[in-house]
Amino acid sequence: MKKTLILLPLLLIVSIANGVDLIVDQSALSQYEMDNYLLFDGFGDGPSHSVTGVDEVHLWNGEEEPPDNAPTDWINYTQEALVYMDTYVADGATAHHREIMGNGWPGVGGNSSQRPPSISIHYGNQIRYGFGFGVGTQGAREIVEGTEIQQETWQHIAVTFDGETLKLYVNGELAQSDNHAGETPVAVPVKMLGSSFRGKMDEVRMWNVARTQEQIQAAVNDTLSLDDREGLVSYFTMDLNEDWKLIDKSGTVDPIGIFPGDVHDDFDNNEILQEYYSDDCPNGPDGSTNCPYPTIRSAMDDAQPGDRIYIKGGRYNELLNKYRFNGFDWPTGSVAAPTITFEGYPGEDVRIDGTVPINAEWEYHENGIWKAVLDMDAVSKHILRPVDTLYSVFVDDRYMIPALPFNIKNPTDPTTGNPMNPEPNTVWENIGKNPFLYSPDSSDAWPYLDSPAYPNGIDYYLPGEYANLDTVEEWSFNASTSTLYIYPGENFNFASPNVRVRVRVININFLDSDNLEFRNIHFFAGAQIFSNCNYRTMEDCRFSFGAFFGAESKINTGNSNGYSDHMTIRNCIFEFSNGRSPFWGIGHRSTVENVLVRYNDWFHGSANYTIVILQ
Repeated sequence: MKKTLILLPLLLIVSIANGVDLIVDQSALSQYEMDNYLLFDGFGDGPSHSVTGVDEVHLWNGEEEPPDNAPTDWINYTQEALVYMDTYVADGATAHHREIMGNGWPGVGGNSSQRPPSISIHYGNQIRYGFGFGVGTQGAREIVEGTEIQQETWQHIAVTFDGETLKLYVNGELAQSDNHAGETPVAVPVKMLGSSFRGKMDEVRMWNVARTQEQIQAAVNDTLSLDDREGLVSYFTMDLNEDWKLIDKSGTVDPIGIFPGDVHDDFDNNEILQEYYSDDCPNGPDGSTNCPYPTIRSAMDDAQPGDRIYIKGGRYNELLNKYRFNGFDWPTGSVAAPTITFEGYPGEDVRIDGTVPINAEWEYHENGIWKAVLDMDAVSKHILRPVDTLYSVFVDDRYMIPALPFNIKNPTDPTTGNPMNPEPNTVWENIGKNPFLYSPDSSDAWPYLDSPAYPNGIDYYLPGEYANLDTVEEWSFNASTSTLYIYPGENFNFASPNVRVRVRVININFLDSDNLEFRNIHFFAGAQIFSNCNYRTMEDCRFSFGAFFGAESKINTGNSNGYSDHMTIRNCIFEFSNGRSPFWGIGHRSTVENVLVRYNDWFHGSANYTIVILQ
């Protein structure tokens, strides 16, 4: 593992007028080694445009009582972590108290007598650390003001206690030392990592011995060697096992689930992402031709106002969650300022893509239907989170229809009709109302009686059921057996089929992020959510399949530009969004110019129109 630590106060020189190009090239991934880190992005479990949700990793796997093998002997101890703290802003939406390890909210940074050894960061420049005594009302707590905590860069923080002296180290250097002789830490286990934390975390270690400064410095920026683990009781390198659980390399704590709730949700608080390094690029990617960024997210971490994130052709299967990225000058509000630009290389197909390829053996099943058992673990590895269902299927980038109780022409093909005068056998004639919005007992929806082709009505149905798989370009997926069924078209190449499956609901979620430009990018099979993102330009972009039709998700959403002022949407296409509006926006002093909206809103009466309110 190689992470660049800032050992001295940071001297930052930014050329506002002349930003730099940060090249992103997905094909460069093979030139790097990778090291996992744990991301705490602050977003909640739904598209609420909020960062007030409590991020945390529960070391007891959500149980109220700790496991019997949880470490509790802290008579002597050491705690260490590599942390990267997002910028602190003193407002009501930002977590003021960010715990690295401890007992979790609401006691972050407190002084309870029952508090296990803990470390937390407060108000951007204060470190609190210490432990409870187990008796009385308080414990030992040190508060260090004005520490050299650098924001948006990796730093190593360690605390040791040898039974007498409590010490704080920052990047291996002693920052504070105080006498606590005669005080004994309460024998309770550490419960949480990252409660209300905003940023990244790696190399979390806990010991039941007091490490020396030399020992701390030896592994301040690297993984522990196998012969340097005496007294180690918890060690998280942010590696996952085959069940997508966080591994304790000390072997003490059982693997930990870090993807809470419904595994379909892209908004789950924690993600495992990766840092990159190589012998040729020892400090990692820098956006140059020789050391390009392999992902858009890694370029965003280094981008400064005025820079252009210049993206080479490829399909980038990323979730870009960002809060206050280049923006929102609190408390004065949004102001025009130098932009950060996301731009695809001229003439190259740059996609921010919610689909991933599948590699499977196809075999004939029955009645014109073919099937393949998917390796869902391989699918999951594409996006570094567990996947157990599919939202859409594409063959050679052509949309496949989830099996329906009626047969229709592919809704992405041009039609000569409209809802009032439908072309036969198209969505306008047959599809009825949205079964995800209208429950089976909705008397005003089922049976649907307004289809000319079905005078007796259409009963409630769910798209994708195998019983309805009976015509060309339909599909069904059995999650229990991981089997995908397709009724292929004439051009389906079974030897090397180009089949991709949608596994993300969204691919962009930005909040309070101003002065951004997006140019020459195809947003494919994923929704884009921008909330309170002002002074933003979307130009020469294409938005395809923002919302989907084929598998239910409680956070199915379309493209949103809520409460964003000073927007410019120019020379863009919005297409094939069903179940949600293809474009929704509210903004003062904004411009929408030369925009094509086509083949959206297939359900009857859903009113998912393009909504633009310019004031």
